[in-house]
Amino acid sequence: FAGWGNFAEAFKILGQSGARTANSFIFLAVSIFVSTPLALLFSFYIYKKRCGTEFFRVILFLPQILSAVIFGVLYRYMCNQVAGWFAENVFNADKVNFLYDQNYQMGAVILFNIIMSFGVNVLTYSGTMSGVNQSLSEAAELDGANAWHKLINVTIPMSTPIIFYNLITGIIGSLQVSSSLIVGGSSGKGQDNALYFIAVKIYNEAFKSMNMGYASAFAWILFIFIALLTVLIFKRSKWVFYGGEE
Repeated sequence: FAGWGNFAEAFKILGQSGARTANSFIFLAVSIFVSTPLALLFSFYIYKKRCGTEFFRVILFLPQILSAVIFGVLYRYMCNQVAGWFAENVFNADKVNFLYDQNYQMGAVILFNIIMSFGVNVLTYSGTMSGVNQSLSEAAELDGANAWHKLINVTIPMSTPIIFYNLITGIIGSLQVSSSLIVGGSSGKGQDNALYFIAVKIYNEAFKSMNMGYASAFAWILFIFIALLTVLIFKRSKWVFYGGEE
C-alpha cells in the first residue's frame, strides 16, 4: 500500500514539468474562446435559414457520424499530405507536416477537436435559437434593431442556458483531452512534449507503463480540479437567463 505516495509524486511531477499543465490550459482557453463565438455565429446563420443552410448542417455534423478514429486518420492525411502539398505548390513555402512540426502541432490538434465538437454545438445553439419567443424579436424590430442588435440583445441572452451547458461540458472535455493519441502519434506527446496533456500522461502511465496507482492519483487530481472549477463557474453563472425569471 503506497498511501499518499502516488499523490505526492504526482504533485511533484506537475510542479517540475509545467508543459502538461500549460498545454492543457492553452488548449482549454483557445478551444472555448474560439469555438463558442464561431458556433454561435454559424448557428445564427442556420437559424435564419440563409443560403446553404442544409448543406452546412450536413457538413458540420459529418465528423460526428464518423468515428473519432476514422476522422483522425483522414485529418492526419489532410494535415500532413494535402495541406503540406498546398503549402509547397500553391504558396511556394517549405512542405510542412503540421502534426509533426512543433510550431504547428498544438494548433492542428485544437482544430481537430473544434471540428469534432463544432457540429453538435451549432445544432444545439440553432435549435435553442429556434425556440426563442418571436415576439421579442418583433418588439426589437419595432424599436429599430437590425439583425446584429437582435443577435446580441435578444437571441444570445435567451440562449444563455445552452451556452452555459456547452461551456461546462467544453471545459470538462478540454481538460480531459486525449485526441493527440489519435492524430499525434502513438505516445500522444508530440515533438518535445508539445502535445503532452494531463489526460495523455494518465493514459501512458496506466496502459503503457502499467503503473495504475500512479495514473489513478493523477486522475483523482484532475477530477478534483475539474469539480472545483465547475463549482466556481456555477457560482459565477448569474449571467445565465432562464425564461421564468423576472
